[in-house]
Amino acid sequence: MIRSYSSLLFWLGMTIAASVMLYHTSDRVNALDQHLRKLNAQIEDEQKDLHVLKAEWVYLANPVRIEAEAKRHLSLQPTMPSRVASMKNMGDLLPPQNGNDAPVQIAQSVKPPSSNGPPPCGSQAGQAAQRS
Repeated sequence: MIRSYSSLLFWLGMTIAASVMLYHTSDRVNALDQHLRKLNAQIEDEQKDLHVLKAEWVYLANPVRIEAEAKRHLSLQPTMPSRVASMKNMGDLLPPQNGNDAPVQIAQSVKPPSSNGPPPCGSQAGQAAQRS
């Protein structure tokens, strides 16, 4: 008889434990389902916002609209050929720096030797090219 009561109590305890675990699992699934629905709603909102932003970008980046706005707000005129200068004359055209009366010196472009690339920074050929 004691054995049947202990067996009965054991199975009753196991049934209660299984029920509690099943309830806990079910509750956790419901919570995760609600979280998933909330995330999906946020994703849809973000996609709608992106759609609006893309449409706005298409409108704002329209070249015809930009040209009209530029004409309305800016007084741009075509560059006159007399305003174009060569690099040789650039030093005479630039204003002096720091109050010096000497014209600004324009760096001359140095062509690297015809080897497979510019000389290394510490080599004699590289230092000679930097001095000239």
